[in-house]
Amino acid sequence: MRVIYRVILGRIIKSISLSFVFKLYICLNLWEIRIQKKILKPHSEAKVRLLGEYLKRYLNIIGNDGYTERIKIYDLFCGEGIYNNDKEGSPLIILRAIKDLYFANVAKIKKIPFIDCQFNDIEARKVEKVKQAISDKSLYYAEYGEIDFTVEDYQNEIKKISKYLQSVKNQKGFIFIDPYGYANIKAGDIRTLLSTGNSEVLLFLPTQFMYRFDSKGTPIALIDFIEDLSIKYQDWKITDSVWKFIGQLTDAFKKYLGLAYFVDIFTIEKDPQTVFLLILFLKSY
Repeated sequence: MRVIYRVILGRIIKSISLSFVFKLYICLNLWEIRIQKKILKPHSEAKVRLLGEYLKRYLNIIGNDGYTERIKIYDLFCGEGIYNNDKEGSPLIILRAIKDLYFANVAKIKKIPFIDCQFNDIEARKVEKVKQAISDKSLYYAEYGEIDFTVEDYQNEIKKISKYLQSVKNQKGFIFIDPYGYANIKAGDIRTLLSTGNSEVLLFLPTQFMYRFDSKGTPIALIDFIEDLSIKYQDWKITDSVWKFIGQLTDAFKKYLGLAYFVDIFTIEKDPQTVFLLILFLKSY
């Protein structure tokens, strides 16, 4: 299967930029990770594993592109940083990816960009637990870059991040959005972040809840989510399959964002009717 990927890349490499090929290569590698074997771990652990695998590749490429001077990583629903079974959450996975990159390049005497992190959550107690977990595990050193802990509403942070990224040069932004639900997530938020031209977004959606509501009577939150994709709800096709729902949702995002943006999905299957979705958004080059 890997050979097929290389043939495909060989055919398209002449018509698109090298940067886009690198990003497509990352997506294909993650897709391979997903299909190599059935994921038996809890979905939350599988989710942060995918995040970590993507960041390793992303940071290695962007950190060595010879152009980017600073990378900004935003975790807008960071949670507590560590689960009850001592498994690490997204803030710790992010910092481990940065630490691995730093030591790998120091060993090669290569200079890498500063990598700043912002860990945000609406609950102060969760942010405090993240701080403690990072300190306990010695995952942050000032030479990596800056670290910021915030207790802010997600919508406010979207505006701040977009404004900042539009104002800087030679910087890249990576935004991880893992909401506690989908009621406050809008397609317009994704477009706002991508419009800066120097950012990527990885969005987690609890599709197993969304499609079940879709087939059994739709709540206002889901109607709003669908209509924010510039689709009239009466034109939305009600489905009885999570896979059909994911396909329709992915197509809707692609149409909404247009050809200027690249959309890819990664799914985590707990059972045939329980599927979690990660959507990667980035600018086409």
